[in-house]
Amino acid sequence: RPLLFASRAIIQQYLEKHGLSYVEDSSNAEIKYVRNRIRHKIIPEFEKFQPDFRKNLDKTISYLSETDKLLQLVIQKKHQELVKEKDDNVYIDKIKLRELKFNNVYLFEFLRPYGFPSPIIQDILASLSSTSGKQFFSENYRLVTDRDYLIITKKRKNEPVYYIIDNQETHLELPIRIRLKKFENNPDYKPPVTNSIASIDADKIKFPLILRKWQKGDSFIPFGMKHSKKLSDFFIDLKLSLPEKENVWLLTSENKILWVIAYRTDDRYKITNQTKNILQLELMDDSPHNTVF
Repeated sequence: RPLLFASRAIIQQYLEKHGLSYVEDSSNAEIKYVRNRIRHKIIPEFEKFQPDFRKNLDKTISYLSETDKLLQLVIQKKHQELVKEKDDNVYIDKIKLRELKFNNVYLFEFLRPYGFPSPIIQDILASLSSTSGKQFFSENYRLVTDRDYLIITKKRKNEPVYYIIDNQETHLELPIRIRLKKFENNPDYKPPVTNSIASIDADKIKFPLILRKWQKGDSFIPFGMKHSKKLSDFFIDLKLSLPEKENVWLLTSENKILWVIAYRTDDRYKITNQTKNILQLELMDDSPHNTVF
């Protein structure tokens, strides 16, 4: 690290001048590593057009490093003004944050320690002017929008977790990635025959939708059937292992199951000739492939 200012050629000249031996890591020549492909393939191409490319690159990196230090000082000052900790919870002043220029940058930096991915941070930012009570989740934390604050709490072990999906949302990133699309039905529309897409009669449901894990006693009417079936029996029929059952997520409306995600929709919400509007939900993650809708 202390020799980053010097190129390989300069270091080799110094060693030869002073008669010093050295040991080289054999992996330095292997271009299967990204750092070596950049060093041996990409940088030499730039140097063909700009002989001082390495020197200018070092200068640019140095400037960016100094700029980042300045940015962190500005972020830290605003953090002291807007972010407070109390009783193991973190409170971010929502009113002041909303008034800041470049508040997306500030919010990203404020939430960096808590593992919220960028798409969710954008959703949090969009919620600053909406009503309170929305919840957002990272792997280990929950953020709740209050009237005056964004409140971050650490998720407790075995705490029931649910995710709220509003009518305006077009995607969900955590805990699974789902894309939502609403459109008018037409005579040529045929629901995709795949376990990663659910097509639902949009006029038969009520927002917000709730995404949650399955619980003992849950039941639904599997697509193609006329009678209710307990999820525990449904899982037995599918011969799901305990870990597979523990990973099952449900999409619900008014406490009724719309979709046992990646397995089966509820027959009550299927597309019919009378359907006017369709809500299509596409699971973007790798999922089991043992049923169709």
